[in-house]
Formats: sequence, C-alpha cells, structure tokens
Amino acid sequence: MKRTTANGAFSGLVTGTFGAVLIWCFTVAEGKGGVPRPPVRNSVSTMAQNFWIAIVAFTSCFLVTVLVTLFTQARKESELEGLVYGLTKIRHDENAKWYERPVVLAVFVLVLAVILNIWFA
Repeated sequence: MKRTTANGAFSGLVTGTFGAVLIWCFTVAEGKGGVPRPPVRNSVSTMAQNFWIAIVAFTSCFLVTVLVTLFTQARKESELEGLVYGLTKIRHDENAKWYERPVVLAVFVLVLAVILNIWFA
C-alpha cells in the first residue's frame, strides 16, 4: 500500500509480534506450554492455539499499522517511484525469449501442476 508510512509499518510489526508472544504465553494447548500457572486459557489443540495466535497477531498488526499511518504524514509519490509497484514504470521487452516472459512460464507451470495432480491423484 503506497499510503502506509514507515512508522506505521514498524509499529504494526512490533505490536503484532508482541501480541503473538502474549497469546502464546497465556494459553496452554494439550496440557503443554503457557508461562503463568494456572494459564489464562486452555486451547483444545495446538492447532487451535496457533490459529488464535495468528488471529491476534494479524489483527493487532493491521489495526496499529492503519492507526499510526493515519496520524503520520505520507511520503510524496515521487519519492516512492521504483519502490512501490503501482508507481513504478514497467518496461516491456517485446523481443524477449520465451523463457524470459513471465506469462509463458506461468502457463507452463500451471499446465505442469494440473498434469501432475491428475497423474498422482
């Protein structure tokens, strides 16, 4: 996103990591883990605990990134050229060989994946 600021991204990253560590510390899955005794929450399985860790990490990272970005000044679009995909001028080489064209390679890989899935399914 070209509007996100560096401060917003960094603070969101730190908050998401901190949130994940907190959830990991205060939950127990399958009788294992958790720092304080007794734990704050018991998860049914390790997978459920992992899902809750991911949900909290993503949500806190996203919210803090958006909030900090809203209250900090964005860079000019001219400064982001070459850094952000939407603002970068992409050159197209019509004389490129077939293996240098991403679309041809993508179609090749897709066809190969379908063939292998049919063969080994």
